[in-house]
Amino acid sequence: MKIEIVKTELEEMLERVEMKGKYFDGDTAKSGVLSPYAYTYNKDDKLFVLNGDNTTACLIVSEDACVNSVDDGECVLDIDKTVKYLSPFDTNVVFNSLGGYLEMSEDDTLAKLPLVVEHPAKGMVDLLNARGFNTIEIVATGADTMPTFGKTQYESRVKVNVAELELAVKHCDKVNNARYELKFQVSGNDPRLSLSSERSHTDGISTEITVPDYTGSGATVEFTGNILKFLKGVDYVTIFLKDDSPVLFVTESSIMVKAPYLRR
Repeated sequence: MKIEIVKTELEEMLERVEMKGKYFDGDTAKSGVLSPYAYTYNKDDKLFVLNGDNTTACLIVSEDACVNSVDDGECVLDIDKTVKYLSPFDTNVVFNSLGGYLEMSEDDTLAKLPLVVEHPAKGMVDLLNARGFNTIEIVATGADTMPTFGKTQYESRVKVNVAELELAVKHCDKVNNARYELKFQVSGNDPRLSLSSERSHTDGISTEITVPDYTGSGATVEFTGNILKFLKGVDYVTIFLKDDSPVLFVTESSIMVKAPYLRR
């Protein structure tokens, strides 16, 4: 892997996939990250960055981040260390993967950092890398089709303003358990999308989100963990829903899948 990368673009991609925030931990949310590592590769003059754990995976593809792709390749980065080692550089940085370590260079500045042998959630990362691009293409082209993800055929789609979604999440975070329910309902021509978080039927917060565009008749899914960091810098996100199935948050260049939280 040898590629010249726009420093600020890579920093933003790493921050988004790290997904630092509140995570479900029983009765009380705890601060954390999706995982401290990012699987990164370059192909066809594009940079791909992925991350995941046992319930969530995310992927971002960028043409703007790639200035000059010399050799296609892949590596797993320690996100925190990579961001720290990027700080001395100004604009474009050459990444050169050399066996077990990575060289980062610009003019007369050189940094070396060890590479991670394998992403700890390789299965989830590989799964999204294999299945996610068709859904991104549907959103990017505006195709009037519903995606499949594995055996799941999606039946409902909502497009929402990320700023409004962010406000709804912040309202729900007052409950402080990082567990959310998305409920999409259609009555006649009136679509309604609500986000809620609760500890019990008498302890929780619910708020409605405007739906400017949708397909389908409705679905309800509960999920856990942070979503806002991944949507940083995004104006609108398309959410694909099916009852008690993985939730897909999709933009024209990124996708995040979250497994449903099923109450026992």
